[in-house]
Amino acid sequence: MAKYRANFDFESSLFDPTYDRNHDKYKKINYEFEYLALFELSSQDILLSPYPEAYPQLYIDWLKQNNFCYKIEKDSGTKDACDWWGDISNTQLEKMCNSKLFAHQFCHDNLLSFPTREIIQNYQKFMACKFEGIKILKSPWSVAGRGNIYLNGSMNENLDKRIKRSFESGPHILESRVQRFLDLGLIVGEMGIEDVYLNSVDRLGQYKGSIYPENQREFVTALRQVLGIDLIQLNQVYARLFHAYRNNGTVNPIQVDAFAYKDKGDKICLVPINEVNCRKTMGIVAKMLKHVLSLKGHLEFIILPCNSELNTQKIWDKSLPFLTNANDYVTLTPETGVGPCRKFQIAVKSSQKTAEQLIEVFPN
Repeated sequence: MAKYRANFDFESSLFDPTYDRNHDKYKKINYEFEYLALFELSSQDILLSPYPEAYPQLYIDWLKQNNFCYKIEKDSGTKDACDWWGDISNTQLEKMCNSKLFAHQFCHDNLLSFPTREIIQNYQKFMACKFEGIKILKSPWSVAGRGNIYLNGSMNENLDKRIKRSFESGPHILESRVQRFLDLGLIVGEMGIEDVYLNSVDRLGQYKGSIYPENQREFVTALRQVLGIDLIQLNQVYARLFHAYRNNGTVNPIQVDAFAYKDKGDKICLVPINEVNCRKTMGIVAKMLKHVLSLKGHLEFIILPCNSELNTQKIWDKSLPFLTNANDYVTLTPETGVGPCRKFQIAVKSSQKTAEQLIEVFPN
């Protein structure tokens, strides 16, 4: 038996100098999706929550009946709890490994640099830059596209203040916006690629969901046949990346964001390493859910507003394993009992599309 805390405030705990785990802001961040841990932890484990009273008994009974973690206790700040989303026992080490600057340096050393990406050391050097087209200014520790600043060449007082304030934390990454049309997540290990899945992001680069394929081999083959993207050729690069991060001491899962885009000549190009996350990701959670829910076919995993009109069924009304209808999602998010309401819900469904169809219908 172990106690766990779902620390979705992982990046804030590493990089925000004003971070306070007990502040309501961070309690709500962790509470939003903490129930996902219940599907991975054992039935003997305990999830610590800032609002355990918010879980209806019907939901807890379903978890217990299906041998998931169902013990939810008040988080009183105990120091012996494990961090579920990402280990932060060595803050300085994880801070380095989770910085986009570390990933950028690895790409540079391995001749994989995105041709329109550069490091800007400070606000003064940024203001001296001359650029055309739409640019994206990224903090080294922004999460899921949140906090990125989009620039179209014009400047106003509020934007200037935002940029200046952002640079107070250190160097940033400046890159050109490209015609990005397919996002991939790769879980990497000692031998290179272990899993590949599709990610969906909005026009601002913010995460919306994932599809975890039924058959990895068929999916990788379809990427090569449909788009000409051959990940196998990059396997040794991903193995080197894994060892580079492990050798620097991170104990967390290592997941790579990659994407395909079209250049000015309409040629498909791959950015094999866009960002590296040394922690769990929603894509890793999607892989876990496909296994524990015994879903047949591909797993579609989406984040929706809680007031979405999309037709969703309730996981606690289901017996495992289950299949979904073509247009129906099953929500994993408990209805709020006593406590704050969540803004978003997680929903899943099974898909029987071919690997080729996934690639053709899922571009952003």
